[in-house]
Amino acid sequence: MEVVLHPAARRRPHRGGPAADRGHGGHQRRVPHRRGGPRDPWARRVLRDAAVGAPRVPRRRPPPRRRDPGGGAARGPDDRRRRPRAARPRAPRAARGAAGALARQARARLGGLTPVRIIAGALKGRRLRTPRGETTRPTADQVRIALMDALAPRLPGARVLDLFAGAGGVGLEALSRGAAHATFVERDARAVAALRANIAALGVEGRARVVRDDVARALARLARAGETFDVVFLDPPYDTALAAETLAALGDARLLGAGAVVVAQHFTKRPPAARVGALVAQRTRRFGETTLTFFRAGE
Repeated sequence: MEVVLHPAARRRPHRGGPAADRGHGGHQRRVPHRRGGPRDPWARRVLRDAAVGAPRVPRRRPPPRRRDPGGGAARGPDDRRRRPRAARPRAPRAARGAAGALARQARARLGGLTPVRIIAGALKGRRLRTPRGETTRPTADQVRIALMDALAPRLPGARVLDLFAGAGGVGLEALSRGAAHATFVERDARAVAALRANIAALGVEGRARVVRDDVARALARLARAGETFDVVFLDPPYDTALAAETLAALGDARLLGAGAVVVAQHFTKRPPAARVGALVAQRTRRFGETTLTFFRAGE
């Protein structure tokens, strides 16, 4: 018996090439070798027609969704009602970044923080009590390390003013590294309670003072009393204008000693002015969405 093959079978066209498109039919045909067939070099191979390759199986489309006769809410295959979601308006990118930073601050305030400890100095390793609330947040260790490393030459014997102090992590770190005295300004009751407990636990009552008041009023009162400071740190809430207002109050230089340094912690996308009264920005250190801006009092 003769086996008749289509001539294209001997050409072995390249997969997917033009020859494949010219073949007859879209299915594979195999002709097994049998005894008595034609004797040639191709006789003992599996021969395919021009449509080389696996047959294409058409992709099935999912059945159209049924519409609920009562109101149009779509139902899925399991017949459960699916309500269409309304599109949410997207805020500008800067606003979303600020909102993300505020959300992370809120999560940190509500828990999940690693214990806050003194990083270096005479009180190294001592644990600090932190308040749980919505008005304060501890300064992250990475930020405190960079801050204290930058201030290290000025800390021995310095008078430090810690504004929006919270539990006092920055001011107490300065005392541990040789500062002579620290004044803490904070108005939140829970933060003040934690701050006073930390001062007592560390045994630095003679070198620390707590002022429970609004920062603006506290600065005015300290200025009237003739107080001056060598290092000032402020970390106001990111979603307010308190950073600019506090820098403006410090810019009259009544509270600043000669060559004093003022450091503002703020949201990266809301930097303060480069010059505020007698204060001139010298440099910045960025930590993601948090930035430290260092000011020097003008001569």
